[in-house]
Amino acid sequence: MSQELTSTNHNSRIRFDTSILAGRLSTSSLRKYQEDFEAYLAYAETPENALDTATLARWRTYLANETTMSPNTINRKLAAVKRLMKEAAVQGYTTYEQIAGFERIEGVKIAALRERTKPNARTRIAPEDMRRLTMAPDPDTLIGLRDRAILHTLASSGVRPGLFLVGTREERRGV
Repeated sequence: MSQELTSTNHNSRIRFDTSILAGRLSTSSLRKYQEDFEAYLAYAETPENALDTATLARWRTYLANETTMSPNTINRKLAAVKRLMKEAAVQGYTTYEQIAGFERIEGVKIAALRERTKPNARTRIAPEDMRRLTMAPDPDTLIGLRDRAILHTLASSGVRPGLFLVGTREERRGV
């Protein structure tokens, strides 16, 4: 999982990766953090640059100007790097002084890159429409009861459908 970045000064290298966040994030989040951190390290090119706050600011500018990524994706990538740097300081891989500036780097403004967002990413569903949808399955059948339970859970919890379905069939059955 680790991509170690070593500079010409062999005493300087990034000695941590996303594994320092194990037990604090889901496996899928760790994978995304790893992808984002590797992209940042590739942009930075050297450990010195990667640990420099200005590099993160320049990466943000690069992502906004030179890619077609949505502002939400850019902000997620920045947040992943910032979280990893903060945890690296907590665990002693770097100093708080060295990464203090990372928290001051703001993300991109959604409104400034609005044309890059998906127009249907957030479809508002009125409460009465949600009630109609959750009540649609037939409660007189087992499958209808199951479907109602699933729809009510999704509607009331805000959990993403993909996360709701994570796990094996046995885990979903409670076996």
